[in-house]
Amino acid sequence: FVDPDPWETVTFRWSIPIATAINVTDKKEEEGQQLEQQSTIVQISVTGYKPELGQQLSSTGLTLWPASRLLCDYMVSNFQQVRAAESILELGAGLGLCGMLAAKLIATTGDAAAVSSPRRRIVLTDGDSNVLARLRSNVQANFATGGSSGDNGDPTNHALAKAQTPEVEQLLWGQSSEWVAKRGKFSLVLGADLCYYSKSSSLEALLW
Repeated sequence: FVDPDPWETVTFRWSIPIATAINVTDKKEEEGQQLEQQSTIVQISVTGYKPELGQQLSSTGLTLWPASRLLCDYMVSNFQQVRAAESILELGAGLGLCGMLAAKLIATTGDAAAVSSPRRRIVLTDGDSNVLARLRSNVQANFATGGSSGDNGDPTNHALAKAQTPEVEQLLWGQSSEWVAKRGKFSLVLGADLCYYSKSSSLEALLW
């Protein structure tokens, strides 16, 4: 690399409404009282190669591409769809931004039982070993051990303390029949910038 330090860490923050578990009684409704709208700051930091170096790499998964940011914005705007998903699979997760955001969006449901349900699965996958190593580092940096979310030094992030730590696994497209048989179906599949080349053989492998 010409750049003596090709790595960079980028931090993203989103303001997300918190679902409340408090039930408003009929009496309160008659009195016209309303619960105050609450929100929390979802913060995620990812470390990868600088975007301008991405095309020089043997694996593009080590760089954060614009489509990931766009998908995250869509997820935030449609957070109820993400919260409703019992199981989430991210293909070509790369640095893990989208999958980690999904895990933290689910934690804002306000329903502790739903967040910690054994049926809840959040799995981030990639095929490249170097990318998987960086992906695991990013997950570890954003989620404390024991399944609790780290707050990255942000004191407003305590509502995410029960966020489920995503799993990270290798998934090789076109060689995934055993993996799919073991894991079963997912209710929500995420993917951004999955294929870099228009004639990539990976395109056909994705259509299963």
